[in-house]
Amino acid sequence: MAITRTLTQAPEFLQDLSKDYATQLVGLTSVPLDTARFAPQVAAQDPLQTQAATLAGQGVGSYQPFLQQAQTTLAGAEGMLGSGAGTGAGTVSDFMSPFQSQVIDTTLAEFDRNRAIQEQTLRDQQAKLGVLGAGRAGVQLAEYGSGADRERALLQAGLLQQGFADAAARRQQDFSNRFGIFEAQTDQLQSMYDIKAGERDLPCFPLFGLFSLAMGMTVVIPEMDPTKPAKANPKVLTDAIKKYNITNAFASPALWKPFAQYCVVNNMQLPTLQRILSAGAPIPPILHKQFQSILSAGAEVHTPYGATESLPVATIGSKEVLEDTQFRTQKGDGTCVGHPVPEITVQIISIHDNVIEEWSED
Repeated sequence: MAITRTLTQAPEFLQDLSKDYATQLVGLTSVPLDTARFAPQVAAQDPLQTQAATLAGQGVGSYQPFLQQAQTTLAGAEGMLGSGAGTGAGTVSDFMSPFQSQVIDTTLAEFDRNRAIQEQTLRDQQAKLGVLGAGRAGVQLAEYGSGADRERALLQAGLLQQGFADAAARRQQDFSNRFGIFEAQTDQLQSMYDIKAGERDLPCFPLFGLFSLAMGMTVVIPEMDPTKPAKANPKVLTDAIKKYNITNAFASPALWKPFAQYCVVNNMQLPTLQRILSAGAPIPPILHKQFQSILSAGAEVHTPYGATESLPVATIGSKEVLEDTQFRTQKGDGTCVGHPVPEITVQIISIHDNVIEEWSED
């Protein structure tokens, strides 16, 4: 007796699913797979079965509005907190919405309710078509359930991810509110003096080591009493600069004067230093001149001007001092503190002892 077997490719939704599973397996095992092997060959669908599959696909797609609804609901709950929520120490969890679990539970419950309605609708349609309980109908219903499960998992993951992203944004805003000035100062200094992450700094005033760390530099704390900079041992400082290949150093002129004199007397050069920063008092032109013989070509002594809590307001380098402003200083024009730094608006008030009755920034 001859047996006739008619084979055809699986319906498109089964092919896509099998290939998707194969792709996931490749990602998990790193072993190449022939996805064609996962496309099962079954008997062709009849019109009733095709209609049932269409209904299943429509059911899965119907959950898309609930994804949008969940995001909208979560955004509303987040808005109730306000951007200033949480001023504590600061992990992301400290800024998570207290409504998040409630939002997720409510949204998933609504998702499940609508899923049950869709599944019942699908069963009713299958019953009317006479395929209830058939193997192929079971496959279609299972595929529908699998798709809904994936939609539910994506929905839950999306809600959690959205909650985390919103909390992270609030944490960043809180950080900016509390440390915004420090952050702005750090960005300005790094840009203005072309300081690169990975450089090595010798801060002879420990407070400025905080700026250095924030700019990504390695900080080498010098062996000295920071309250008595003029008594710092120049040999100890130069030894540290050479040993650790220091590229940046900060101190007041009270330290740099004996330091430069020591280097000049000993005919010492410090080629690793790319810049020297000095603040606290004006640097006399003679000191700028001495550093020209100590530093490599292109390296300068920079003087940022401004109070510690609001610097930098202006800056000037040794090149401009030696080529221009020192001559004006000698004529009695005073000490030039440099040019206003980018993004700074400067207003100069004439010197007098009278009360300023009104002040306007216009």
